[in-house]
Amino acid sequence: MDGILRNNINFKRAGYFIFIAYALAWIPEFWYFSAGGTLHSGWFTLLAIGCMFAPAVAAILLQKTLVKEPLSEIGLHFTFNKWYIIAPLIAIVLVLFSVPASALLSETELTNGLPFIAEQLDKSSAIAPSDRETALKSLEQLGSWLPVVIIGGGILGALIAGPTLNAIPALGEELGWRGFLYKELKPLGFWTSSIIIGAVWGFWHLPLIIHGFNYPETPVAGIFMMVLFTVLISPIFTYVLERSNTILVPAAFHGTLNAVAGIPILFFLGASNLIVGIQGLAGLIVLLVLNCIIFLIRNNESNH
Repeated sequence: MDGILRNNINFKRAGYFIFIAYALAWIPEFWYFSAGGTLHSGWFTLLAIGCMFAPAVAAILLQKTLVKEPLSEIGLHFTFNKWYIIAPLIAIVLVLFSVPASALLSETELTNGLPFIAEQLDKSSAIAPSDRETALKSLEQLGSWLPVVIIGGGILGALIAGPTLNAIPALGEELGWRGFLYKELKPLGFWTSSIIIGAVWGFWHLPLIIHGFNYPETPVAGIFMMVLFTVLISPIFTYVLERSNTILVPAAFHGTLNAVAGIPILFFLGASNLIVGIQGLAGLIVLLVLNCIIFLIRNNESNH
């Protein structure tokens, strides 16, 4: 025996994975911020993307040395099916539904997106004042079509980059969370394993969140919000994994979600990140609804 087996679960292997995945991300992240690094540096972007591969490194290392099984056993194989299309669309729909949910929950007035764009242009030192005015006038001419252009452009970009370019670093996470760790915890059942993985996954983001990533104005509360978000979205990841039988589909879902997650905040200038968007309270409600739908679907299937 290479671990403590209980109900066919090897807690030693799961523990090793969590320790390595955390260490490979937390050590460089905490070092970066302790050395004076900021969220607004290009180095931070490289750090954040690089650390997304920490779960994959942990998974591959353990799968090859401790488990001694091929990577296909943790879902790393290509099997084309309709879920390569469905999963990214689900990510987009979730984010779009979080917009009206945000409007209902937030005290901030819903805009057409122009005020947010204007604020970002004002903050940019790389754009000349004359160019900012020209850009804003061009956007103003779109009138009521501006939100359509913003959302349409965001969706188009997400459909192209989400399942392709964005899916590469996303696979770095998914190979660990939905690949190795889910395989080890699967005997606990769909919901229990998903919730545990969601909690582990969410808390893994702590070094970034505590320094203002995702929830810049409320970093401490942001830690708890991130964990709630990952716990509620984790069953959706597990569901698309079950349906597709390949880790590449959750990676496409993850990559697309990352690509469109920022769209709602464009329409709520000054709103709290704890409230609006897919990672705010509005998003949690949308995710809870989809979890209820998944529960009904799975319950219906088990009764037939």
